Amino acid sequence: MEGSLYILYHRIFHPKSGFDGMGSRVSRYECIGYLSSRLDHIRTRSEGPEYFLQLLDPEDIYRFPEGILHLLKGEGVASWQHDEALCPLLGCKVIVSGILEEDCMEVESIELVDDYHVHDADV
Repeated sequence: MEGSLYILYHRIFHPKSGFDGMGSRVSRYECIGYLSSRLDHIRTRSEGPEYFLQLLDPEDIYRFPEGILHLLKGEGVASWQHDEALCPLLGCKVIVSGILEEDCMEVESIELVDDYHVHDADV
C-alpha cells in the first residue's frame, strides 16, 4: 500500500513542487538567463545590490513580468552586502534553481553555463 501511495503522490504533484516542513506549498524552479544587479535602497543605511536574472527561455519570459526574475540574497546576507555566491557570476549566463515565491526566487544553487560574459562582448 505504501508504494502505491508514493506513486499516487508523485502523479498528483508536479515533480518540482511539494510541501515545506510547515505544510505550506512551495515550488522548486530552474531557469536560465543572464545575472545582473543594480544598486537599491539608495541614500539609506541599507544601500546595496539587488540581483536579477534576465530570462532566456520564452516560457519563463511570459510567466514573469518583463522577463526578469528577482533573486533573493542568501541567508545571513544583509541588504548592504554583496552575496558571495552571486557576485562573481554577474554578467554571466547561468542556470539558477531554487524556491519560487511569486516574482522572486530564493536561490538554492547557481552554476555557470559557459564562459561568455556580457562585458567581454563590449570590448
